[in-house]
Amino acid sequence: MHEREPLAQQVEHRPFKPGVLGSSPRRLTFLSHTADIGFIVQADIPEEIVIGAIYGLFAAILGEDYLRKVFLEGKKERRLFTIKSQDLSLALHNLLEDLLYQFDTRRWVPIEVESISVFPDKYQIDASIWFRQLSRKYRGEVNEVKAVTYHNLRFEKKGDVWEAEVILDV
Repeated sequence: MHEREPLAQQVEHRPFKPGVLGSSPRRLTFLSHTADIGFIVQADIPEEIVIGAIYGLFAAILGEDYLRKVFLEGKKERRLFTIKSQDLSLALHNLLEDLLYQFDTRRWVPIEVESISVFPDKYQIDASIWFRQLSRKYRGEVNEVKAVTYHNLRFEKKGDVWEAEVILDV
C-alpha cells in the first residue's frame, strides 16, 4: 500500500483548457514508493489526466515549480505526438516515455500543451506540445528519472472521475 503525500503546492481546480500545465487536474498527489516516485492524477476529462501526468513527470525531474523558474533557453519548438497502443494506460506510458526521451537526449522541457485529444475507445492520444530547452547552467540540478514503469500503471474512469497512476524509476 502506498503512503500518499500531497503535492506541496496544490493547484486550485479550474476548467480545462490546453496550454496550462499543472493547473487543470482536480488533484495531483505524489506517492512514496521504495526507490521510485509515483503520482496519481484525478480529473474530470481524460485530456486533463494527460496534462497532469506530463506536469507530474517534469515536476519529479525539475521540481514542482519548474514552470515558474527561469531556467529555460532558446526559442520554443513544437512537436506533434500521435500515440496509439493496446490500452489507454499504455498510450499514456508511451507518451511519457517519449517526453522523457526528449528530455534525456535534447533537454527539452514541455512548457505548453497547444492541443490534446484522448480517444479512450481507440487507445490513442494526440498532442501538440511546445518545448524549450533546459539551460546548461541548470543541467546538474535535475533529479534523474530513468524510466516510466509499468508497475501499478493505470488510466481509467472511476465513476464520474478519470484517474491515472504512474510510477517513475528514479
